[in-house]
Amino acid sequence: MPIAIAPLRLLALLFVLALLALLAACGGGPGDEEVEKVVQDRISQAFPQGAVKLDGLRRIGSSPATGGDADAGGGERRIVYYNATLAVDRDIDLSSWQGLNLGAVASLLGATEKGISGLKQGGNKQGDKLYVHGTVTYVEEDGQWRPIRTAHAPVAAPPPEDNTGPPAQARQIVETIRKLFEQAGPAANQRSIITEELEKAYFRIRLRLDRLEGSFVILGGPEAGEYYQVASIIAETLRQANMTGRALASDGSVENLGVLAAGRADAALAQNNIAMRAVDARSPFTGDAAVRDLRALASLFPEQVHVILSPRAEVTSLADLKGKRVDVGQPSSGTRVDAEALLAAAGLTLKDLGEVREQGLGGGLAALARGELDAVIATVSAPARSVQAMAEGSGIEFLSLSESEQAKLAGEGAGYVPAAMPAGTYSGQDQPVRTIAAAALLTARADLPDAEVETLLRQIFDGIDFFAAGSPAGSQISRASARTGVGIPWHPAAERFFATATGAEAGR
Repeated sequence: MPIAIAPLRLLALLFVLALLALLAACGGGPGDEEVEKVVQDRISQAFPQGAVKLDGLRRIGSSPATGGDADAGGGERRIVYYNATLAVDRDIDLSSWQGLNLGAVASLLGATEKGISGLKQGGNKQGDKLYVHGTVTYVEEDGQWRPIRTAHAPVAAPPPEDNTGPPAQARQIVETIRKLFEQAGPAANQRSIITEELEKAYFRIRLRLDRLEGSFVILGGPEAGEYYQVASIIAETLRQANMTGRALASDGSVENLGVLAAGRADAALAQNNIAMRAVDARSPFTGDAAVRDLRALASLFPEQVHVILSPRAEVTSLADLKGKRVDVGQPSSGTRVDAEALLAAAGLTLKDLGEVREQGLGGGLAALARGELDAVIATVSAPARSVQAMAEGSGIEFLSLSESEQAKLAGEGAGYVPAAMPAGTYSGQDQPVRTIAAAALLTARADLPDAEVETLLRQIFDGIDFFAAGSPAGSQISRASARTGVGIPWHPAAERFFATATGAEAGR
């Protein structure tokens, strides 16, 4: 005879069973000692030897992890969550251009950039405490748990604002374009043309509206990149100084300087080597395209030139790119100039490649994952989030330049500096990658008022905590490196700003 159970008692029993199942799930996987050992090891990779130690760790549960790939062995994957306190035993500064930055450290510790608190924009002193809300992901192999690296992407930024023109007219135009797009049929090139023209139109509309509203316009780069994120953080902070700031996405350095020269923006981020070309009237800024009155406001952060390879590419040198399928960056980007410089160092041109694509980092990585490309060249602050995700997923390799290639590219006044991506910058990257880097400059025209320059720089260097904002590139912005790689004339107000700051620091 079945036993009758009252409805409330049944609900309580079901709740207890669910709770026990949840606790069992949280208790699965590696234990406290295994997790602590992995975190200890990753701290030693993330910080200079003896600078930071693990002061306490609490394992707070685990859960099954979805995904998996061949490198992970295809076994069960599990995420273990932990909270940790780190003690700073020796002064550290993650804003240094020479070591791992906020993004790389967060990736090593299985955290988002905002999952590490206590880091300070000007560096941390002995005795400081850091707090980490992190994870360790494991894969089971032959009954043993092996730790693996995973990428943790931040919440996506909201989309840009819509056109605010007359509603009826705007709707009519949108409907006309929609029909045109549908009539283009399946031919990818026709729809691509429409998309490209719409992007250009949106950019021009946004610029005109912002100028009409009297906004201080800062040009960034592609929406997924660090230029745009840093420009957005700066623009948002300008409101604290009673300035209406607006950050706009763009193709990158070349387009930014052209728009800036036309007087349609107030400031722009650009690679230092591209800025030098603009001032010196070198390609792609020859003739009337030269920007003679371009001025430097500050050097912000380094941008390493990445040559990202498919594991099947069989490329071990720049010369091996001959005949390969390569994305060389968008036509109006600094990456495009850098890609051509890399090829030239090996005696190659774009014509020597088997196939040339101009999609940029996001589109290039997607094509690489589909097996449509052998390599993607991108100039971006490391670690780039999209590159992190692919390194953890399908797997990639990086081309390390030879010493002679690096020396050749860093010489001849080209604006590049020798650089290395330290081991651990990306998942699976066990060795340093020798490369070159450009400096991301904040630039303006010579006629930008001194008061606006001073307000802008004071907000950037005294009013913004890029660590708290979760910006890996922004975390490397500091007064100590503000003059690094500047190869164009300074704006007088910026020169006075840093001269005053240096004098004040020397007097302390």
